Amino acid sequence: MTEPDGRQGASLPLNQNDVPALVRRLNRATGQLNAVARMLEAGEGCADVIPQFVAARRALDRVAFMVIESAMTTRLTNPQASTVDRERLERLFLSMS
Repeated sequence: MTEPDGRQGASLPLNQNDVPALVRRLNRATGQLNAVARMLEAGEGCADVIPQFVAARRALDRVAFMVIESAMTTRLTNPQASTVDRERLERLFLSMS
């Protein structure tokens, strides 16, 4: 399996207790993106569309950070987590900037 950072190997697991909240936030961001699409189709201007687009982008960023946090918490609290896992998580985190 190819990882998001382009590497082959096992996935970095998430805390399954975090998944429902992540999905809710992602659904909210999807709703915001759909609203932006409707605004564009309705002929809304740039001054109206861009703030909504920025809000949707921030919502997606928050979900991504929460996903990384969940993986970090899961892997870093596991005494069997490898240094490679920690390095991969760090690269994923830094790739978001």
